[in-house]
Amino acid sequence: MKIQIAGFSGSGKSTFASRLGAILNLPVIHLDAICLDAKWKNKPNEEILAILTSVLRSEDWIIDGNYRRISPNRYDDCDLLFYFNFNRFVCLYSAIKRNKTYRKEHKKRADAPLNVENKMTFEFFMWIIYEGRKKQRQKLREFKNKYNDKLIIFKNRSQVNKYLETFINLHNNIKEDKGEETNGN
Repeated sequence: MKIQIAGFSGSGKSTFASRLGAILNLPVIHLDAICLDAKWKNKPNEEILAILTSVLRSEDWIIDGNYRRISPNRYDDCDLLFYFNFNRFVCLYSAIKRNKTYRKEHKKRADAPLNVENKMTFEFFMWIIYEGRKKQRQKLREFKNKYNDKLIIFKNRSQVNKYLETFINLHNNIKEDKGEETNGN
């Protein structure tokens, strides 16, 4: 199964990708981790494509992140396209909360570049509130027109959690029908 997860910064795409990957036992690729360097700047396209091309050749993957300029065919190739269309202030709150949590606990985020310090900059603040919104609204219109048959749009965390709960139950029922052991995922 091939799954693409896109949407607004701070909406919970990476968390959802990791949870879904654990349920389905699929590899998860966080595009921020391969597209950005330790200073949160874009890496050269050639370097990114070298990694992403081998991932896209796989039968199964979950890709978390936007980066439409990098291998846009992954949207055509995916079986499911999740789009996180959350309110800007919910995204901002989540990003600030994430920043505080990871800084306080000195944790490394799996979805971030290696050796990078988690920080909330004015540029990122503006991206969440304004700049990123302009690009994403247009992208969502395109997705609705082109991928409506495989597009699932989440507008809030409640929808995400309900979907995952339903998915986990369905997955466990299938495993039980096959006589496999379930582990709560």
